[in-house]
Amino acid sequence: MSAEFNPTKDELINALQRDVAGVNSSGFPLALLPQGFQKMVLELSDANSLRLEYLAGSMLACVAPALGNAWKLRALPQWEVSPAFYMALVGAPGVGKTPPMNLAVKPLIERDNALLKEYQDELKKRQAAAS
Repeated sequence: MSAEFNPTKDELINALQRDVAGVNSSGFPLALLPQGFQKMVLELSDANSLRLEYLAGSMLACVAPALGNAWKLRALPQWEVSPAFYMALVGAPGVGKTPPMNLAVKPLIERDNALLKEYQDELKKRQAAAS
């Protein structure tokens, strides 16, 4: 008795996009990532003419700082660690490593800048109230 495979609509769409984009022959294990992540990578790489491997790698590298200490990974029953990903994009000069990194890190930079502005505004209010 074999288990019946009933792919969801997103799974089918992502599989078709992976096939059309040549991801399956590239060796990058995009199919192992969550469906929503796959969809985002496939659409962003296509819309921005970016190499999928570099974009997905850059996005994965941004996951750890985005999670911060809000999530822990249980390495052993009594040992939890914060997630950390280290990524090296390897390729010849001019193959397009920087644009995917910039696209992936942009939301983090924007959020960081917004939090910095909030902090600076609050600091000014407190300093004005203290004087």
